[in-house]
Amino acid sequence: NSQNSLTLEFGLGQHAKVDSILVYWPSGVKEKYVDVASNQKIKIIETRGIVTAVNDQQKGETIPRDFVLLQNYPNPFNPATAIHFQLPRHSRATLSIYDIRGQQVIELLNGALPAGSHEILWQGTDRLGNPVSSGVYVARLRIDGNQTLSRKMLFLK
Repeated sequence: NSQNSLTLEFGLGQHAKVDSILVYWPSGVKEKYVDVASNQKIKIIETRGIVTAVNDQQKGETIPRDFVLLQNYPNPFNPATAIHFQLPRHSRATLSIYDIRGQQVIELLNGALPAGSHEILWQGTDRLGNPVSSGVYVARLRIDGNQTLSRKMLFLK
């Protein structure tokens, strides 16, 4: 009726950072994190990335360490997919979907959001509510007008 702690500790000596952390989840997902600072406690959540271990006592939530756009799930998808991202601070965010030609299909988000993890559901429709055709699409997240991350996704009918 007991188990070992799920917390792993690594000794880094005098090194100020870890060059990379590779995580192989039982589900088969592989994740890589680079330039992680030493002397800290981190929490890694599958497909959600690294979040700090310091809790916001009022909300009981963890605040992400970095600006991250995670791979949508499921991918490929039909009829809908969830797009997860993390904001390390209160930010103005824009999340748009583009087709393979670079034409904007729909803007899913345009506004201020608090620090934390967020999820937006895309139903595979354009800005008029029409279903999109099968193909490759790109989710682009921009925060505070200057930082941008993109992820490819595949819609199959």
